[in-house]
Amino acid sequence: GHERSGRLYVKSSLTHHDVWRTDSFWDEALGQCVSEALTKSGVLSSYSNDSNAGREVKNGTDLKWHDLDPHEYAGVASQVHSVVFAQLGTLSHSMLEMDIGVKTACSFVRRISVRYQLPLSLRITLIQHLIRKTEPQNNA
Repeated sequence: GHERSGRLYVKSSLTHHDVWRTDSFWDEALGQCVSEALTKSGVLSSYSNDSNAGREVKNGTDLKWHDLDPHEYAGVASQVHSVVFAQLGTLSHSMLEMDIGVKTACSFVRRISVRYQLPLSLRITLIQHLIRKTEPQNNA
């Protein structure tokens, strides 16, 4: 009972910090999460090892998007979209937890979806999820 009333929760102290209110914070956070997830998954490196034998890549640098043929690009793009979808879902949910508001979270989803050319169906799924999270629960 009594000992709980004096507790200070970190989230309640951090929620009102200005950093959460800037688009650039969330954009950079997402970029970093996506980059780390793609590095861990080795999406591009698997192509540079397997199918790059006959291709000359300048100065021994890593394989880049424009080095891929259309079939390879489609495979990589779908993996990138999966990663972006997962990270965008997580961060947009975090925005709601930090009391950012559903309108800002939805515009974040739209902006990032356009940047990464996320399929419309995935964008709609994310936005619908955010809206459902903020609607009053129906107990009917």
